[in-house]
Amino acid sequence: MIATSRTDTGTTWPASGMLGAPYRVMFPLAAIWAVASVWLWQWGGARFGLSDPVRWHAHEMLFGLGGAALMGYLPTASASWTGRAPVCGWRVMGLAVCWGAARLGAIAGLGALAPLPFLWLAWLLWSEARIAGRGQKPGFLAFCIVAGGFSALVVEGVFPVLPGATLLFAGLFIAVGGRMVPAFLNRAVPGADQGLRADRAWLGWVGLCSLVTAAPVLALGWDRAGGVVLAVAGLTQLVRWLCWPLASACCEGLLTMLALGYLWLPLGLVAWAVALAFGASSTPALHLLLMGGMGGLVMAVSARAFARRTSIGLRARNGQIVAFSFVWVSVWLRVAEVLPEAAALWSTGWGLFLLTMLPGLRGPVPRPVFSGARQP
Repeated sequence: MIATSRTDTGTTWPASGMLGAPYRVMFPLAAIWAVASVWLWQWGGARFGLSDPVRWHAHEMLFGLGGAALMGYLPTASASWTGRAPVCGWRVMGLAVCWGAARLGAIAGLGALAPLPFLWLAWLLWSEARIAGRGQKPGFLAFCIVAGGFSALVVEGVFPVLPGATLLFAGLFIAVGGRMVPAFLNRAVPGADQGLRADRAWLGWVGLCSLVTAAPVLALGWDRAGGVVLAVAGLTQLVRWLCWPLASACCEGLLTMLALGYLWLPLGLVAWAVALAFGASSTPALHLLLMGGMGGLVMAVSARAFARRTSIGLRARNGQIVAFSFVWVSVWLRVAEVLPEAAALWSTGWGLFLLTMLPGLRGPVPRPVFSGARQP
């Protein structure tokens, strides 16, 4: 349901209800799919009739879970670029329908359905910016088109593109998370300006350029050279992370989630580099990136949208920190090859997190969605 709020006072957007903004539909879908896709992989793959369960599992972690989170975040956050309220109503429903169709297509091996949600997302971002006359983000539009193409190729099994797709999402989280996390950490420092004062933004560009370089190098089979480039990407992001005001993260749960979520990205990239250098399996490193980096940041960012709003800023709801802790531990268990326990803990964490979202699915859409009042 969607309605027009009668109390649009500057602290809420005009729309209300589940279809009032994309995050209210897509973030819960991301949580549901985080549970369902792991359960189907761990305990139902053979009975589910999947022709290639490993490929399906990797695809759904990237394009199912990661895609749903992206589709909840970008068209909601676009309000800050365009000055318009977040998209709502039938356009949000269309996003969810396209995402659901892509999930069915992945199960049935229909690659033609895979790009649909990314193309719908690109259209939403483009149309909102066009109507507003500002806020065009060509990088995000290009990402949507490339991600849609990669998704279709993975479903069809045309050629192995999963490393490139993983690097694509890692680059997105460096670009978005690398700005968001230090911004919120800085904001929590008493008396600090809101700018990225403590960030080393040029390290982010080095990391992104390294990932762009690594994609064709790995595609050509030059694993050792690719490992070197990945090491540069990971180490620069680790140095960047260490330059942030991390003391702020010790004082508030939502900030802790953001800081720890981002940390998985450099750790995963360095682990991937080490695996390539020594000819070892890259599976643990990819799980550090996907379960830890992507899953951790998705949960940390979406937690802000459903957090309690107080006079001194956002505060975590009961259960959010516990859910994040379950996911955090599940990553280590997966890397240690303790698979059933890792899957159970991951699913429990996301299931609990889904419950914490329920109070935030009704009423007017808060403004802004991902931040609250500045701390004194």
